Amino acid sequence: MFAADTLLDSISQAVIATDLEGTITSWNHGAQELYGKSASAVIGRLLGEVVPKDDPLAEPSQLFEELRAGRSWSGARRVDHQGGFVFLTAAPIRENAVVSGFVIVGTPLDGFEPPAGESERLRQREAQLRQAQQTARIASWGWHIPSDAIEGSAELLEILDLDPAGGLTLSELLAKYVHPDDRDRLAAACEAARAEDLPLDVEHRFRTPAGNERVLHLRGQRVLDQRGNAVRIAGVVQDVTERRRLENRLLQAERVSSLGRLAASVAHEFNNVLMGIQPFVDLLKRKAGSDPTVQLAAPRIADAVARGKRITQEILRFTRIAEPSRVAVNVAEWLQAFQPELEQLAGPAVTVTIESDPSLTMLADAHQLRQVFANLVVNAHHAMPNGGRLEVRAAADTLRNANDRPIDAVHFTIADTGIGMPQETLRYIFEPLFTTRKFGGTGLGLAVASQVVQQHEGHIFAESTLGEGTTFHIVLPASEPAMAAPPRKQPARPRGHTLPAGTHVMMIEDDDSVGTGLAALLDFEGISVDWVRLGAEAVARITARMPDAVIFDLGLPDVDGLTLYDEIASRWPDLPVLFSTGHGDENLLKNHVGGKHVGYLQKPYASDVLLAELEMLLG
Repeated sequence: MFAADTLLDSISQAVIATDLEGTITSWNHGAQELYGKSASAVIGRLLGEVVPKDDPLAEPSQLFEELRAGRSWSGARRVDHQGGFVFLTAAPIRENAVVSGFVIVGTPLDGFEPPAGESERLRQREAQLRQAQQTARIASWGWHIPSDAIEGSAELLEILDLDPAGGLTLSELLAKYVHPDDRDRLAAACEAARAEDLPLDVEHRFRTPAGNERVLHLRGQRVLDQRGNAVRIAGVVQDVTERRRLENRLLQAERVSSLGRLAASVAHEFNNVLMGIQPFVDLLKRKAGSDPTVQLAAPRIADAVARGKRITQEILRFTRIAEPSRVAVNVAEWLQAFQPELEQLAGPAVTVTIESDPSLTMLADAHQLRQVFANLVVNAHHAMPNGGRLEVRAAADTLRNANDRPIDAVHFTIADTGIGMPQETLRYIFEPLFTTRKFGGTGLGLAVASQVVQQHEGHIFAESTLGEGTTFHIVLPASEPAMAAPPRKQPARPRGHTLPAGTHVMMIEDDDSVGTGLAALLDFEGISVDWVRLGAEAVARITARMPDAVIFDLGLPDVDGLTLYDEIASRWPDLPVLFSTGHGDENLLKNHVGGKHVGYLQKPYASDVLLAELEMLLG
């Protein structure tokens, strides 16, 4: 054996011998010169692991198949790590006419150049193949069954984000990196491919050493040696993480689209139910007198109606986010005006602290941002059932705009000392319909908040630690201080009204409970009502007796509401029309109609709001 080794080392060519599985059994001095690795460092290792990734022997599976079949192989190949060409010859080693291993001889070709253009075409094909694999996130892989070792190309290590020098076995891969819910399924598929020659085709989740989760699609086929024993599973693996993510987003978009269509229908019906209650609540309040039972019941019924309206509006806001009307807002004054509401939402057991630089201004729709902050504070309240602290702060910051340029910004932090969230939950909090509340949560509040902030060209994210609390960050574009104006308070609705005696309105409303309640309420206020249940009757009734105004429900059973409005407006352009609808489609109406003779109310609404709108339309 010593003589044989000495003889091989005296040969200038590289001589490598392997067994049937590709494990190196011999490695002479010429191989050491060619690859820069000593025999002691490589003997016992798989050939594909030892040579560089761009070497023709880096993926020897197909070559070994030829050799197992008894066919020799030879050809000139560029070995890029040596900067030249090597003529490689490979042949099977036979013992008693049975292939027991392989021998590979490499002869450097000094000054050799392939036929004109062939070298460049070869390099281009190899580069295109590598580029295609990288783009498609595909790599070759193999499971060496006797040693349990996982082999593969450089792309495999890149996909798995593993150290190329670390080595990996199937058992380690299953135990360390494969998602626990997918482990048994992947192990069973590999065993079926080994024992029953079933094609391996399985998708599983893989967690890299850095903690990133990927979805891998594994394909493979059993490889036998000359004795018919399964020695390896060879195939390809593809990283399909992005594809699955896009598919999930598409499914989510389809769900949201379906939700939008459903929401419009449910909102209309539910708001009609609430509107059927609201007028009678107002009548109860007006006629309660000193009756303590009515005085107790009426406000609570009104609160329940208002809560139902808020839930419906939250659904509609998510499916039909309105374009923000952004103006310069002084942050400190806005927060100060908002503080009483924040304290009420946080609850008496929570201490609310607000801090802001008086000079900060933001470019924002103050009304939409109130809804965002209110939702975050309500969430903080639920996260602190035993009380705690809520800190709202605003500071100067920078933000990159659509052109990736830094601009001045206002950075809000809303921090609570609540129960916190695990990182797995934190990943999904801005997705629609995701909620951690067992009762009362719609799963839309943070999704709406995210959409509102995005429409403000801002950014929202959250940090959380279990047992310590959660901090939400909102970064919004700033505004010039000179532009800022203090927040305007909403004008209070008048308690009474100044509609003249004998005011006559037509009400187009198909819902009996809503129509009955509104008619009774208006009659109580001294306003005569001509109630029409079908749109087809409206034009004839207006012609017969011209009203001072029309209260118009768009969702009619017999005609399209907008088409009917167009006919009324064309005949009587100065006739005031007050749209009363449960669809939440104010933007649609504003795009279709407009002018001083048109108003809009979304059901349910209180009687003082209705009377104030009528007063405004009638001048």
